[in-house]
Amino acid sequence: MPSGAPGAPRDPSSHRPRVAVVTHVFPPWTGGAEFYHQLLSRRLSESSEVCVFTADYLLRPGSQGGRTIDTVPSGPLDAPYRIRYLPSWRFFGENLLRPGPLFQALREFDPDVIWANCPSLSADESVLWGTLRKVPWVATYHADLDETHLYARPYTAWEGRLLRTASAILVTTTRYADRLARRGVSRERVHVIPLGPGIGLGTLPEVDEQQCVRGTAPGPEHPLLFVGGLDWGHSYKRPERLLEAIGKLRASGLDIHAWIVGDGDRRAELEAAAVRAGLTSSVRFLGRLTDAELACRLHSAWLLVLTSTETEGFGVVAAEAMHYGCPVLTSDGPGIGPMLADAGSGIVYRRQEPESLERALRELWTDPGRRNQLAERTAAAAGLFDWGRALPELTRPILDLAAEHARSAR
Repeated sequence: MPSGAPGAPRDPSSHRPRVAVVTHVFPPWTGGAEFYHQLLSRRLSESSEVCVFTADYLLRPGSQGGRTIDTVPSGPLDAPYRIRYLPSWRFFGENLLRPGPLFQALREFDPDVIWANCPSLSADESVLWGTLRKVPWVATYHADLDETHLYARPYTAWEGRLLRTASAILVTTTRYADRLARRGVSRERVHVIPLGPGIGLGTLPEVDEQQCVRGTAPGPEHPLLFVGGLDWGHSYKRPERLLEAIGKLRASGLDIHAWIVGDGDRRAELEAAAVRAGLTSSVRFLGRLTDAELACRLHSAWLLVLTSTETEGFGVVAAEAMHYGCPVLTSDGPGIGPMLADAGSGIVYRRQEPESLERALRELWTDPGRRNQLAERTAAAAGLFDWGRALPELTRPILDLAAEHARSAR
C-alpha cells in the first residue's frame, strides 16, 4: 500500500505532512467549487500527502446504500493524491458524509491538518473529529446560506462558533471577512484571496479572432451572456430573472438579445418560459459548451450578466469573462461584485429592486461610450484574478500548519 493511502502506516523517515481535504462535492460532480478543490489538492500534494474525503452520491445513482471507494484521480488535474468516496445521505440539499465511515477514514489516514470546505455539515463533522484528536484545521468559507431557509439563521450562528476555533480561514472577498468578524472571528486568521478563472482548468484557451469576432455594437451575434447550471442545485443563479428583464425590455421596444449557456433539469422549464414570453427569436439556449467554445462566446459577447443570490459565494465566471475583455453586470449577491465595482470593470445592481437590472441593461445596450469605457477597464483589471498569485497564498496556511503538527508528532 503506498504511503499516504488510507490505512497506510506513517513512515517515520518521511518529512511529508498529511493533509485531509473534506468536501461534500468533488468530481464527478463539476462546477467552480469542485475545480477549486481539485486545483488546491494538486498543489498541496506537491509537498504533502493528500487525501480527499468526499461523498459517494454521484457514483451510485438511484441507490440508497453507500460504499467506500478509494481511487487515484486521472486527467488534467491528476496528482499523487487519493480520493475516498464515502457513504453519504442527501440531507437539506447536501451530500452529507456519514459520520461513522468518515471518522474511521480520518483515523486511518492520521492527518496533520484538516482543510474543511464550509458551510457544510460534512465539514463540521470532520472539525469535531479533529478537535477531539487535537488536529488543527483550516476552513475555506465559500458563501452564506440562503436566508429563506428556516435553518439558515441557527446554522449560521453555529457555524460562527465553529469557525472561531479554526487556525486559519480562507475567503474570496472582504465581504466575507467583514461578516465573519461580526460573528466574532478574529480578522488576523482570515485570509482574503480572490480566485483565478476556472475555464481551461486555469489555463485560458486562446480564441480564433476570425471565428470569434468581437462586436463593436450589441446584436444577435454579440448579445449579452448568461453562464451557469440550469438545474435545481444552481437555482440561486436565477436565470429566470434575466428572462423576465429581457421580456420587459423587448416589450418596451428594445431589440435586446441573449445567449444562455448551461444545462440541467430546469432547462426545459426555462426554455418553455422563454417561449411563453415570446423570446424565441431573441434568446438562444446553447447548452453545455466546451471550454474553447465558452471562451469564444465570452470573447464575442458584449456583456456577461450574473443574476445570482448571495449563495453565489464568488462568481468565477466573472473573472473568466474579464480575461476575454467581456464586461460584467452582476447583482449584489456574488462576492466578486464589489471588487468589479471598485476596479471600474463592472456594474452592480440591487437584487431587491428588479427595475435596477432593466435600467442597467438598457443603459449598456444603448450607450456605446459606457460600453467602451467598461471594456477598457475590464481588460486592465483582469490581472486581479490570477491563479499564479492565488495558489501559493491559498495553500500556505494549510501547509504551514501541517508541517508544524508533523514536526511535533515525530
